[in-house]
Amino acid sequence: MEHVTENKHRSPRMAATSLLLGCILLLSLIPAAGAQQKTARPLNSRHHALDSSSPLDRELDRLTKNLKLTDAQKSRVRTILEKKDEQMRQVKENPSLQRVDNRYKKYKKIAEIHDKSRGKIRKLLTGEQKAKFDKMDLRTY
Repeated sequence: MEHVTENKHRSPRMAATSLLLGCILLLSLIPAAGAQQKTARPLNSRHHALDSSSPLDRELDRLTKNLKLTDAQKSRVRTILEKKDEQMRQVKENPSLQRVDNRYKKYKKIAEIHDKSRGKIRKLLTGEQKAKFDKMDLRTY
């Protein structure tokens, strides 16, 4: 009988100990959560989080800088990029292309849009500009 009474006295102590350990564990997680926020991926030029310009403007600025586009070229390239962005938006919003079984069609269509706009831009360039343009990264041109 003494054994049963002894267990009753241990139970509150064990509960208090468990509660204390739980609180310690939770408190130990708070600094880790703060550290996680501080170590989040740093902002850089690829994320453009602090850059208020549109992706189209950044793309046009990159082309202008790298190819030294004239004002006339810049205006025509902007028109091409605007049309490309509109076509890309339509593909991305097309419900039939959202299904998994149409994923290949979607990416193929996106690649075609990139290729066509790239070809249109290339036609506007001088020989020296074309050489630089051909060496530029195809994914972000």
